[in-house]
Amino acid sequence: MKNTILVIDDEMSIRLLLDNYLSKKFTVVTRNDGFEGLKYLEEGNMPDVIVADIQMPNMDGMEATRRIRALGKTYQKIPIIAVTANAYFNDYDLLKTSQMTDVIFKPIKTESLNPVLRKYLKPSPEIMIPENLYIFDENEFSTRFNGSMDIAKEVIETFLNEYPKDMKKIEESIHIKHAEHIIKHVHYFKGSCSYLSAQRIVWLINLIMDHAKHQNLEFMDALYKQLLSETKKLIELLKAFTYKL
Repeated sequence: MKNTILVIDDEMSIRLLLDNYLSKKFTVVTRNDGFEGLKYLEEGNMPDVIVADIQMPNMDGMEATRRIRALGKTYQKIPIIAVTANAYFNDYDLLKTSQMTDVIFKPIKTESLNPVLRKYLKPSPEIMIPENLYIFDENEFSTRFNGSMDIAKEVIETFLNEYPKDMKKIEESIHIKHAEHIIKHVHYFKGSCSYLSAQRIVWLINLIMDHAKHQNLEFMDALYKQLLSETKKLIELLKAFTYKL
């Protein structure tokens, strides 16, 4: 699984430049200003690094950083790299005040960008979920309720209401690298997902539990990121399914 870099810049030329260069090795997501970047994160996406211009209309990079950090513990760990034409921004105290992690200067050159990215991007494990597994096995789920679609709909609605709290507990246990808590919270979430026939998530949770049992916590952040992605796909399919009922 490739590392994901979120690029926030109002200049199309900068977005195109970074997308063209970075997409060879990374998954690149671009947004036009701080508001759009913040919205992307609030939707549950978790990039490995954020590259944000300091001066942008609507919401600049510094304000966007403050709001991103306020989203929670996980977002406080994401490296946010400032992009600026102002050399004075290299000042340590200013970086600390802005809550940004590092800085690169315009015009952006690969020889200055590469060392900065290498400081914050660790190799991620390849998480290959078997292709024969469903995000949501609609037929299996429907069969489980033997035609009682009112109950099926109620089960889905309960999950949609409760899953954010479940994910929050998993996130917090991974943040503090507490193996027993990780196992406890993902096992609980696994029960809900099994009942929903969310086969890919169940497979991934089994992998997370196995790593936690053996104290292999190095890649837990990457595994959690994958769990977020799979859960987001599941939510979309569940909402579409209930719409048909």
